[in-house]
Amino acid sequence: MEEYSLWGIIILVVQVYCAFHAFRRQRIIWALLNFFFIFSAIFYLFMYVFPERRGGGSGMGMSRGGSFKPNIQMPKQASNIFISPQKKLDELKSNLEQSDTVENRRKLADQYFSMAKYREALEWYERCLTGIFKDDPAILTDAAKTSYLVDDFQKALEYIELIEQTKPNYADKSHLLVKARILQKNGDYSKAITLLEQNMPYFKGEEGKYRLAELFIQTGDIDKGLMQAREVVDVLNMASKTYQEEQAIWREEADKLINTHSSKK
Repeated sequence: MEEYSLWGIIILVVQVYCAFHAFRRQRIIWALLNFFFIFSAIFYLFMYVFPERRGGGSGMGMSRGGSFKPNIQMPKQASNIFISPQKKLDELKSNLEQSDTVENRRKLADQYFSMAKYREALEWYERCLTGIFKDDPAILTDAAKTSYLVDDFQKALEYIELIEQTKPNYADKSHLLVKARILQKNGDYSKAITLLEQNMPYFKGEEGKYRLAELFIQTGDIDKGLMQAREVVDVLNMASKTYQEEQAIWREEADKLINTHSSKK
């Protein structure tokens, strides 16, 4: 009897945890399914929670893109130096032929992205936006980033607007970094600065600070720009080695801004 009670407690804990995990990430349908059905919760653990714990994002929902670097941002994937990118691509295509799931489509899109084949990546990210994933904010964010990289700013803004309409409380605000870059490209510097300043506490990593520094300098406010760039350097100087490695690109870019513009003051 006690053994059955213990299993009941474990099942309840798993369901409640998965429901809460899904709710915090605006996956309302998943939250309801996880709360009422243990099989749904178990499936959710393997598709979302465990991959996220390993640091690679979830199989379907979490963004693999991470920071949006100045030129090319590769999605974070488990890599094998002994497998060529093309061989990995062929393997993912074969997996997709055997099992046409959103997870396999997403992996294929990520691989195309990592090979800088952005149009192909965008096609497959868009094919992920179906069924219960049609409004998935993480996939929409990757689609917005990739649209930006193929210079389709209008489509990128449409994906961002869809996130804002369907998931206004979505915790990951990296789609707003894309929006700020589009505003910057269009010369709307004031709007871009306001957008970054208002959402700075919600950005993961140091990209938001660097982008703001870049905008200040671009608009002639060198002092503010340098102060913001130095904040990136100061934060990373005090951070863990892991975080320093993850954010190394922003340290490098901030140092460039400082070295270039300090001499102009």
